[in-house]
Parts: sequence; C-alpha cells; structure tokens
Amino acid sequence: MAARIADAGGPVCRIVTIKTSGDRLQEAPLSEVGGKRLFVKEIEDALLQGDVDLAVHSSKDMPAILPDGLTIGAVLPREDPLDAMVLPSGVSRTLMTIDDLVTFLGQSPVIGTGSVRRIAELTRLFPGARFAPIRGNLDTRMRKLVDGGNDALVFVAPGH
Repeated sequence: MAARIADAGGPVCRIVTIKTSGDRLQEAPLSEVGGKRLFVKEIEDALLQGDVDLAVHSSKDMPAILPDGLTIGAVLPREDPLDAMVLPSGVSRTLMTIDDLVTFLGQSPVIGTGSVRRIAELTRLFPGARFAPIRGNLDTRMRKLVDGGNDALVFVAPGH
C-alpha cells in the first residue's frame, strides 16, 4: 500500500506493524476468544490515538460497525477468493477430483481450518471429519501438517 501511495504522488510512508490479540492468541478458535474483533482492536486504538494515520487490513476481519471517528477510506481490488487445500507431501500433484480427495482422505480426516464457513462446506464432503483450529502465518500452519496433526489444511488461496 505504501508503494501505491508513493506511485500516486503521495508522501513517503513509514510502515508500522501492529501485533494484535488475534496474532498472539493463535491456539484457540476465534469463536472462543472474542471473534474477529481480536484482529482490529489494537489497530483501531492506534488510529484513534493518532499513533498511525492509515491502516490496511483484510476486509474479512473488519467489524460491521466501526468505532466513532473511524471510516473505511478505500477498498482495494479483491485477491483470489478461492480456498486452497494443502495435502501432505508425496500426494500426486495432479488435480484431484472431489471423489479422489474423499478416497484419499477417508471418511474421518482431521482437517485444519480456522473458518466456520469452511467447516460447514467441508462437512458436506466429509461428514465424519474432525476439524482442528489452525491459525498463524503460513509456516506455522504448514508445520501442523508436517508434524502429522492434520490430514489436510484449508485456508484462503492468497495465504499460500
């Protein structure tokens, strides 16, 4: 975003990384620790206190109602809206059909995902599946697959 501002003739921006509660509380499901608001509270506070002038964050984590004094100033073009399923190494890299996937994973796989929507969708394909909360950066998520805690991971494609 800083590059876009500069390219448009705007001022040079200093990037400030704000670690949110959502970043720190990665082991618990969002529904148990306060929901999506965990990802924006500290950012909203920094904006309201004047510590930062502008914040960029994923729309999926934004609350429906913003605190007084804040507004959404722009919406960037959407990235790839597709989900990605990551399987253990050694699985054929050719595109699988859904039937192949169900055969490969079996009737009761452990699937790591942090999304209530994805759980609902995947339950239709895998009625006996167990779902493990998985959050954090890509390396953290992939480690949970490599360590054998999950049979597959599902997250947003731009996160890969």
